[in-house]
Amino acid sequence: MKMCEDFEDKLNVSYSNGTIPNKMALVEFLRSFFPAKSDERFDELIEALDEQCPGDGSIEWATLLEEDRQGDQGPFAECMRDQDLQERQEYFEDIEEALMLSAMKKDDPPPSELNADEIRAAILSIDDGLKIALGEKQLDRIMAVGFNKLSSDVMYETCPDAPACESAEIMSIEKFVKRVLKMTIRRFEVNPRAGEEREVELKLSKKSLDDEDEPEGGAAEGEPLRRFTHEEMQQLADHFHEITKDSNGVITRLQFIEAIEFVTHAGQHFAETLFTLFDESKDDQIQFGEFRMAMHVLCRGAPEERLTYVFQAYDKNGDGTITRDEMLLFLLMANKVLPKEAKRERAELKALVDDSFAAMDLNLDGVLSLDECMKCMKNNTWITEMFDRI
Repeated sequence: MKMCEDFEDKLNVSYSNGTIPNKMALVEFLRSFFPAKSDERFDELIEALDEQCPGDGSIEWATLLEEDRQGDQGPFAECMRDQDLQERQEYFEDIEEALMLSAMKKDDPPPSELNADEIRAAILSIDDGLKIALGEKQLDRIMAVGFNKLSSDVMYETCPDAPACESAEIMSIEKFVKRVLKMTIRRFEVNPRAGEEREVELKLSKKSLDDEDEPEGGAAEGEPLRRFTHEEMQQLADHFHEITKDSNGVITRLQFIEAIEFVTHAGQHFAETLFTLFDESKDDQIQFGEFRMAMHVLCRGAPEERLTYVFQAYDKNGDGTITRDEMLLFLLMANKVLPKEAKRERAELKALVDDSFAAMDLNLDGVLSLDECMKCMKNNTWITEMFDRI
């Protein structure tokens, strides 16, 4: 994640010996690194820091973001990453709302297009930090991407001076927002309207589980894999080709990991595992056929079909079995993408793995076959519901 990389880079500049002398020094560093963070979220971040690093002594900053064997990070890193994802999402929503309000003020009914000056003014209205220095450079990139002059993966390091947009250039609000949604951007100044109710209904940037149109009850037992409709497959193809137009028709590892981190709010280790799952040909890139097959099973398949597909990613040596640690790792990963109210504590997941092996590993060889995992899933409501959610 770009934010984590920048965080470590700036820590390295400030504390090149690897040691922060005391916690107060780190708190002051955090204040300067996150100037747009609300007081409530900053307090939450400090609470997570206190949990991970009790006391006021020195801190080896490399330990702040390190992962354990299961790919999990400590409370501070998890909190920092989750907040970054939430703040980026809110920023995208602010941009869409500002553009829609600008259109509504212009005419009735509101136009679907705005010119470059109108779009720039609307975005500036939500973040004063875009008027100077790096903030102004970011606004230039947002404009260039929205007007299709740069690809959405552009960063300051690779393009410090974005091409300008002519004042009178016209762009569809929908196209502009959809392009900008793929960018890695951040707020530079605190949002004075944070937490207030939206003045308009958002259609492009708002994420909601309520948008699902799946029939209730799920697939009946023995029902064949449900197929995408022609319209759905065309939309899938259009989306794939849009995000791969600058990479010769394939999704690169970096593109995939960044997208998964943003969409699922899970960490890089989880995204890496999913990349392995999608990359059927093992050529370190994802062709459209691989993308379609994985989406076909993960998004529309029955829980058993999705478990089979995911199982293959964790069966690293291809012997048709999965170890206790691999099963726990999978549950930890899947647990990350569940909504907050459905998540389980690590201790609960470990107990679930222990119970599963006690019940299913009849020959006590320390591994489970796919069939045994299937039985375990059918005998545990939470696992079945988990697959219905991911």
